[in-house]
Amino acid sequence: ADFKCKRFASALLDSAVGVGDMVLLEPLTEGAFIHNLKQRFEHDNIYTYIGSVVISLNPYKPLPIYSPQKVEEYRNRNFYELTPHIFATADEAYRSLRDQDRDQCILITGESGAGKTEASKLVMSYVAAVCSKGAEVNQVKEQLLQSNPVRFGNKQERKEGKYMDIEFDFKGDPLGGVITNYVLEKSRVVNQARGEHNFHIFYQLLAGGSNSLLGENQYNSSVHEGEIMALGDARMIERWAMEVIGFSATEVRSVLELVAMVLNLGNFTFRDVSRTNGMDECRLTSTKELREVCSLLGLMEDVLEKALTSRTVEAKMEKVCTTLHVAQAHYARDALCKNLYSRLFTWLVGRINESIKVGRTSEIGSKKVMGVLDIYGFEIFEVSQGTPRGSTRDRSACLCDPCGVIVFIGA
Repeated sequence: ADFKCKRFASALLDSAVGVGDMVLLEPLTEGAFIHNLKQRFEHDNIYTYIGSVVISLNPYKPLPIYSPQKVEEYRNRNFYELTPHIFATADEAYRSLRDQDRDQCILITGESGAGKTEASKLVMSYVAAVCSKGAEVNQVKEQLLQSNPVRFGNKQERKEGKYMDIEFDFKGDPLGGVITNYVLEKSRVVNQARGEHNFHIFYQLLAGGSNSLLGENQYNSSVHEGEIMALGDARMIERWAMEVIGFSATEVRSVLELVAMVLNLGNFTFRDVSRTNGMDECRLTSTKELREVCSLLGLMEDVLEKALTSRTVEAKMEKVCTTLHVAQAHYARDALCKNLYSRLFTWLVGRINESIKVGRTSEIGSKKVMGVLDIYGFEIFEVSQGTPRGSTRDRSACLCDPCGVIVFIGA
């Protein structure tokens, strides 16, 4: 046993460059910590351990460290036996699930662009390679990653958490998968922090939506073309519609129409109007967007306008209707936009989960789960944007004893 411990320590100390496990670093100071990461990164050693935690630096280039031979090298090996690698974390999680009948979760955290999504792919690819039903794991992996509603989040400043899991039966064979998204920053629909964009789907709809869709809804974009193109291919909206697994053409059309409706609602403006009795009320400045939204919602125009410009209070058996002033009407408009978008997002995730099935069922109580949690991490908000302060931090803090933790640092 003593020989084995020495061999594992030697593998981490005798890494190609630097120290493979920060626990063995001497002296353990901030400067030495950063220098060790830098030294290893410069020699393409992008993974470093801190005990059971894996630190990953995004190399921003392909590396020959994910081959089938590398998969076999880490298969059924002790976590500390070889040089640090994300495959070691994936192998430890899968073996614990299969052999010890324990649910597993791998927490992946880091800033935007650090490589979290790629890490999710690598974890699932490794499990597919070592699992007896690898083709089915690959099927679930592709559905989880390709069907993930990323375009309904902001591509460059994405703050919502994303949890993906693969469900296994008692033999370790895959049954299906589930996507869970939370901490959706729905306030971004109507208000973005300085230097940030709105949700990506809005830009893609404006740039790449079909002429019939844009023509029917008759709204004009004030977004500069360069800003749209900076967020991605203008025609990706059509590609996305084909990639979403199990969605009918009617469902895709309905989703895009609802997004267009939210855009139209955002263009609603109000003006003060004085009534003959001297009481002030507000009215829509223009009825153009009202007609378009009502045609999509199937509502009478006066019903929606009244809902946005007045409030009804019930007291016992009596109903009292009071008019809203302009600021209150704008608040009601924003609340409707945020809730429509939030409910669309919730429906979208649920609909995707319906399609992520391998096609087999397991006995009740015998299902095990390997989860991958991709979360932005810790953040300080300059101004509250409607997301409860510390909500992401609290969710990170409540994750007790995950199997593996991978922390990404932007190089």
